Order: sequence, then structure tokens, then C-alpha cells
Amino acid sequence: MSFSLEIEEKLKKLVRTSELSHAYLLWGNNATLVNDLAGSFVNYIHKEEWSPIKKDEALSDVLFIFPNTDRIIGINEVRRIKEFVSQKSAYGTHRIVLVEGSECMTQEAQNAILKSVEDPLQSSLFIMTADHLDRLVTPLLSRLFKIYISSSYASLLSEYKKREYIAQSVSDFLKKPPATSEMIKAIVEKEDDMDYFLSILILELRKDIIKNHASLREVLTRVRFMKQFNTNKKLQMEAISQKIHYA
Repeated sequence: MSFSLEIEEKLKKLVRTSELSHAYLLWGNNATLVNDLAGSFVNYIHKEEWSPIKKDEALSDVLFIFPNTDRIIGINEVRRIKEFVSQKSAYGTHRIVLVEGSECMTQEAQNAILKSVEDPLQSSLFIMTADHLDRLVTPLLSRLFKIYISSSYASLLSEYKKREYIAQSVSDFLKKPPATSEMIKAIVEKEDDMDYFLSILILELRKDIIKNHASLREVLTRVRFMKQFNTNKKLQMEAISQKIHYA
């Protein structure tokens, strides 16, 4: 597993095991990526769903703070934060504050929020994002659990999700033969994806070799044809779909 995906799994584990710190800073030079990850973290804490949280969704235990049109987060926003965390949680165990673009906080705002981070209430949880750390004051930085998000996370996450999708496609292919022409077209569209699909398909069939003997032999034969000869891959996949039987 990649380092970036390990971060995601570790954040989930912190939530599941109730080992969360009281303040996090996710940072990196891809602001959209960092903010999406922070939003997913908040969403997972709030309702155990790992997907970017909808900022327009009314959540009683989550406060969103963003820079204004001048890219500034001022002292008034910090006052809102203090009032918010002082209230009891409505549903869960945390009052979560998500501050996107925390480097946009004024000096006054940073000094004010520092007091809340230094002496947090038991239910308060701060999650901040930034693309530059040099605009945050040292005392505040020292109180935050910092997590760097590499720009390569986006491509790694895309590949991870693509493989999850292919694995699900194999499951659908086995459960509902013959496959539709749209499904087969999607499988053969990219050679690397098709190779991965066939590898997962063979592994699934090998889980019960006795029951799936005929189907496995058919798939291996067709794979050999595709590798040795310039055969039409779409026709070969259609043949597999027609002849495969999976209970």
C-alpha cells in the first residue's frame, strides 16, 4: 500500500479506536486534494463515510471556516469557533471545526485560536488545512498534529479506486453471465485494465477449482489465445461470458 493510502487507513483507525488527537493540520501544495482529504476525514468521524463532506450540508456538530473573498480568516471567525466548541455535541462525541486555508488567518486570529487549541474542551476537535506552513505562527504549529499530503496522492488514489472498481466488475461478471456488451466494451477498452480484470477473474475461479474447473479452463484457454495470437479481444471476452458458469 502507498504511503498516502496508509495515511487514509491510519486516520480511519484513529476514529475506530477512539485515539484521535484534538487538533490536526493536513497540508500540501495541492489545496483541492488536501481539502478533499480533510473533508473525508471529517465525514468519517461524523458518520463513518470516507468521501468529501458536502460543505452546504447542515451538520449540527461540524463548523466550516473558509477564507473570505480577500483570502482572509479574521478574528470574528475565531469568535464563532469559540462559541461553537463551547456547546455540547448534539449527536456524537465531538464538536468538529474544519478550517480550510488556515494560513489565511490573520495574526490576531491565529493567536486567538491558539488558546482554544492549547486548552481544548474534551469534545472539541480541530482539523485545519494549509498549503504553506510559513504563514502560520510557530506556537500554533507546535500544537497541531501535522500530516503532509503529497501531490501524488491523487494519482495513487485514482489507481486504488480503479482497482476496486475492476474487482467489483469481476464480481458482477461472475454473478450475472452473460455480461452485457457495455460491460465487455469497458473491460477491453484498456489493455492493462483487462489484464488486471482477467487476473482477478482467474483468482476468483481458483477459489473452488472443482466446481469451476470448466469455467477456469475456458478462461485460461481464451487468455492464451489473446496472448499468442492477434485475436479479437472483445470476441474472446464474449466467448468467456457465454460459457462461464459460476454458482
